[in-house]
Amino acid sequence: MSKVLCKISMFLVVVVVGSIAIAGAALAGVISGWNTGTVITQPGPYVDYTTYYSTIFTDYSMTTTYGAISWKHGDVQPPGLKVVNGDDVTGENCIMTTGYNPYDLSDKQCSDPLQSSKRFKLKNMVNAPLDLNYTVVTGNTSAYRVLQKWTDVTDLRWPAFTIKLGFMVNGVFVPSTAGDGLGFSDTTGAYFTTPVTSYQSNEDTLSAFYAQGLAGPADKYHPEPGYFNPFARMGFGLIATEDGITSDGVFATYKNVFGEWVNSAAAPIAVFWDDDGDINTDNILMANCADPADLVHVGTHSGDDVNGLTCNGQWVTFRAQPGLDSNGVPYVSDGIPKPISLTDLAPYVHTSITSAAASGDPQPMYMDYIEDAANLGFTFWITVADNTKWPTPGNFTVRYTPIVAAVPPPVTIDLALISLTVPGKTVRNVTSTISAVVQNLQLGAVPGTLTIVGKDKAGVVVGNFSKALVTTADKTATTHSFSWTAPSYATTVSWTATVTAAGDVNLTNNTRTATTTVK
Repeated sequence: MSKVLCKISMFLVVVVVGSIAIAGAALAGVISGWNTGTVITQPGPYVDYTTYYSTIFTDYSMTTTYGAISWKHGDVQPPGLKVVNGDDVTGENCIMTTGYNPYDLSDKQCSDPLQSSKRFKLKNMVNAPLDLNYTVVTGNTSAYRVLQKWTDVTDLRWPAFTIKLGFMVNGVFVPSTAGDGLGFSDTTGAYFTTPVTSYQSNEDTLSAFYAQGLAGPADKYHPEPGYFNPFARMGFGLIATEDGITSDGVFATYKNVFGEWVNSAAAPIAVFWDDDGDINTDNILMANCADPADLVHVGTHSGDDVNGLTCNGQWVTFRAQPGLDSNGVPYVSDGIPKPISLTDLAPYVHTSITSAAASGDPQPMYMDYIEDAANLGFTFWITVADNTKWPTPGNFTVRYTPIVAAVPPPVTIDLALISLTVPGKTVRNVTSTISAVVQNLQLGAVPGTLTIVGKDKAGVVVGNFSKALVTTADKTATTHSFSWTAPSYATTVSWTATVTAAGDVNLTNNTRTATTTVK
């Protein structure tokens, strides 16, 4: 249906929505745009399929930044984020990315179809709050659907996060409060006056999902199920109140594959298939490197290019079979990882997207990072009503705060051999016990090795024991015992016991000696 026909068919809906808004507030606010007073957008000229940034600074001194809005140039255009008031088909309002609809070349709108790059991309490059500021003008009470992705580009993974509404007053974030005319809401503009979860909400009201290509059932928007799990999506649970959204943990479907929210530097390696002959469009996951050491990445990642990637362990596929079926399409995923080799996929798998694009192969397979593992997509609604009592009536702020796992202090290792116990006297061929007590004198469980060697008076080894151990985390000493049979002749046995650990800060207490007389 053309946009003209859609506009005619949606006329009554637009009128009704507008009537509700007008009736609801004599004093109200309309989000007029992104406040870019503390933003510097990378200047052109721009090259298609290259990523650019609108860097967000913490204040007007423009000296400190914790992140940016990014866009891959093409149908997404600078500065990468905009506010739509009155979609040209549905009349709805939204906050989305900038550019043009790739299907009909019209200005991007809230109602554009799936996979038309509607979500703006927010990237935290430091583990600190990142603020998006919006300007507000007087108008009708208005609800805005926020369409975005949030990417962890820091050095750490995120197990949790918050999104809060507030105001920047003299460089200080002042949280929004209940009833102040600003809040998270449902699609009708009704504020969340009591906690609401994403589990009880429609996806279009409140949700945080990773791309369906990673996991999820087929539906009217996605003809094929996701690669890692064909039954359930990957994402986070959310708990929303009027002025804050708090994460409720990452779904098991994600955590069982990736762990906590992956930072982009740790995005795992996979093999993709360019199914449509345009390597710049979304391509299909065919296999992934299942070795955790993959997350250290062999090779370099520069811009949008990946060079010389190597899987240090086992390639697997979550599809029913590797490669393409008799119709030339991938087998549907069954969610079960199966060990494969690259030759099971294609005669040749390129080690970078650049070499694949230059190969002349009309549908190449190539290695790349699973970037979507680091990109969490959000949908939520913000409603603006009476803004006259705000600390800053012309502006408000959405603050995004990652919560990183507490990093335990480094363990100091002072492994000590507390005692060595051997029989003082014994008889030939008699079996007795040799034991040693080991302790890490600092807090923390650490691995080490205990060795005990006994030599007769001629220097011949008559007892030799070795054991790998792990100390207790609370400094409790542990006893390690061994059975020893005395030699069949009279002698004196000299024992030396040693405990070793990498990083031990004190080597003066690692050794004990003792003697046994054999009669």
